Amino acid sequence: MNENDCISKCYQGKSKKLHPLYLVPISSNKPFCLINNKSLFKNCDINNTENTITEIDYYIPRLGINEEYILKNIYEITNWAECKKYFQKNKKINNFNINRILTFCWIAYYKNFKTNSDVINDIYQMYIERFGNSENINVNSILSTIKNIEHKHIHKYITNTIFK
Repeated sequence: MNENDCISKCYQGKSKKLHPLYLVPISSNKPFCLINNKSLFKNCDINNTENTITEIDYYIPRLGINEEYILKNIYEITNWAECKKYFQKNKKINNFNINRILTFCWIAYYKNFKTNSDVINDIYQMYIERFGNSENINVNSILSTIKNIEHKHIHKYITNTIFK
């Protein structure tokens, strides 16, 4: 399923619906369906329901995580540079939070990792310093091997490579 595929039926314009993944109210003047994307809905043709789910109307919310939303609204991180600043300011952050933030950053900001490899290298050098491996590790060489790894698994791959 594509993130722009409808996860609901096509609703009449001026309808109000609760998005089942993000638990926010959605309305539009034009017919719309709900999607699993940060835009939350897209326009649809009420007469053409070929690409929409019509047999179910999602009244029961399903929990979904929007990593970019969490990074922005909880940690005030919107890019790799802000992630680095966050770790520099918060020296006492625990391992679970660091791992969550870095996993979410890979999911949300993967498309920018090549242009931010120096910043990411600095982040992982801080990570190495905090968690006890004082070896001289070339994070950039690890970054060059992540091409075929699913985004949500990159941080775990890097840490497993660092601390093998």
